[in-house]
Amino acid sequence: MLDWKVNAEEHAQQSSPEEACGLVYVHKGKTKYKACENISVSPRHTFIIKPKDYADVADIGTIVGVFHSHPFEEPYPSSADKSVCEKYKMPWYIYSVAFNKWHSFKPSGYKAPLVGREYVFGIHDCWSLMRDYFETINIKLRD
Repeated sequence: MLDWKVNAEEHAQQSSPEEACGLVYVHKGKTKYKACENISVSPRHTFIIKPKDYADVADIGTIVGVFHSHPFEEPYPSSADKSVCEKYKMPWYIYSVAFNKWHSFKPSGYKAPLVGREYVFGIHDCWSLMRDYFETINIKLRD
């Protein structure tokens, strides 16, 4: 197993029952993992990487992936995960602590459905629904 994945797994196990989050980056030709602070108001169910942590990693290397854990669920992405992966155009890695299992995915053109999408503030909210609807009629609204 890759060294960065071992570090990410350890971070996920230590953070459980909350979701761990971090960044995969390249520094001097080596792929590394940086554990980040999860500043979500509900860290047992979601994650938000502390902006300063993101900036610090960007200062020392090239960010090539986003990591987070699922403490109790299978490691498969939610619709919100897929949408944010598309927005930032980089691979995502999810590790399930309970199932000791990995899943990765990358941008593939995913678009959340207009009807039946789960509400997630800042990702799948009223604004994103309107923005995505207008895209279907070739009108681009800023994010």
